[in-house]
Amino acid sequence: MMQPAPEAHGNGPRDVFFYTLSFVALYISVIGTIILAWGLADYLFEDRPGYGSSDAVRGAISMVVIAFPIFMYLTYLIRKKLASGDMAAGSMLAKVLTYITLFAVAITAIIDLIVVLYNFLGGDLTAQFAVKSLSLLVIVTLVFGYFRSELKEQKAGAADDQADLGTPEA
Repeated sequence: MMQPAPEAHGNGPRDVFFYTLSFVALYISVIGTIILAWGLADYLFEDRPGYGSSDAVRGAISMVVIAFPIFMYLTYLIRKKLASGDMAAGSMLAKVLTYITLFAVAITAIIDLIVVLYNFLGGDLTAQFAVKSLSLLVIVTLVFGYFRSELKEQKAGAADDQADLGTPEA
């Protein structure tokens, strides 16, 4: 009886599932956190009482409460599998998703800064707008910092793997 071909280590459907779901859970968490921060700014600084959507805040809380623990759990599982050798370090999929995330975060920060400057130059910089922009910048900076550290960790891990094999780093 023929044995199935062994799965290429680090490129299997399971890895695609873990990495993709992890990133989607992160995106949902970040979007929910931004909506929540903006809802808080609306609540604190809005001139018209009752203005703003409690539905949006409820939705944002639901997004964060469900998606962030999923992201944390999947990150834990991925790190555990990487440490045990059950997943290959330096997955191309993980790198691509990381760079796509860094790109989206950088574009978001640039656009936010452009909008802040535009409103400042127009004299429309209100406390509510400033809090919303600042919250967005803080969130994207945290995400950017997290993934930059992940890339450095991956690079260090790849260098250690190369040293263990006695081969020069590519």
